[in-house]
Amino acid sequence: MGSVYSATTEGEEALAAATAETVIALIGSTVVKGRICEWGVSFDGTSSGGEPVRVRVLRLTADDGTRTTSVTEAKWDPDTPAANCIARHSYTVEPTKGDVLADYDVHPQGGIVVQYPLGREIVLDDSTSAGVAIECTAAAIVNVVGYICWEE
Repeated sequence: MGSVYSATTEGEEALAAATAETVIALIGSTVVKGRICEWGVSFDGTSSGGEPVRVRVLRLTADDGTRTTSVTEAKWDPDTPAANCIARHSYTVEPTKGDVLADYDVHPQGGIVVQYPLGREIVLDDSTSAGVAIECTAAAIVNVVGYICWEE
């Protein structure tokens, strides 16, 4: 087993109504092929009758868009070296998106956590110009927090 890391949105991010927004992304590395082993998002909706938030896991075909440069990763083992893959969040201009790997409807008063079985994790391209992202689209304004865990 390799080294395990996680990164978060580092606080709540507001989702604009009916607008697809990248919540958190993980960009690959030419040094290793990262594997996403777990991710999750949760929302602070107040209406029990609110429309579900569409949550998609998708590939990024470019490391573009305007966003927070990088997120400080948490090492699950304190003796682990720094991560090679780079997490990003707070996109104000959306990155270029590719294939949709998964698509979920999640209640705006709840959240979702997805853990992948060993050997079936999402594998990142060995490139610094591509990655995997979690995108959310809410019918009404709601805040989201999210995280992503990966192994290198």
